[in-house]
Amino acid sequence: MRTPVFIKIPSFLIALVMMLVISSCEETYENTTAIIGKWKLLKADQYEIDDGFIWEFNEDETYTITNTQGKFEDDPFDSNPFRGKGTYTGGYHVDAPKGMIIREKFKAPFFFSAVTIKGNKLEMQFTPAEGGTDDQGLTKYIKLKFESIK
Repeated sequence: MRTPVFIKIPSFLIALVMMLVISSCEETYENTTAIIGKWKLLKADQYEIDDGFIWEFNEDETYTITNTQGKFEDDPFDSNPFRGKGTYTGGYHVDAPKGMIIREKFKAPFFFSAVTIKGNKLEMQFTPAEGGTDDQGLTKYIKLKFESIK
């Protein structure tokens, strides 16, 4: 019968391995904290924007979008949060260095493919669900420009 052999592993090595495992579980991105706050929509490519769109992102990954303007004139898509006046809430997740997903309760997720934050300026880009291609069949993007408000 063999006698079991025990290898003594230094406790600091065990602690180091545990820290590496725990810290590598979920990656966070620069925009995860930079986006927290209130943002006023200033521009949406070809659409005229009146004061009336306020987006607020919270630390607990929830958001509130207040739309007092209503649906954009000549709007080819019926997308959250542009479909009408109201307050829209849901969750969001920064899922890449320049990507983000928002999801209103009981609605499909809404993907932003380019999120850039510089100081008090925020830009996001998305493809509308309907009307997502131009005349040549190329993907059509809508770029939104925001400014931080206190």
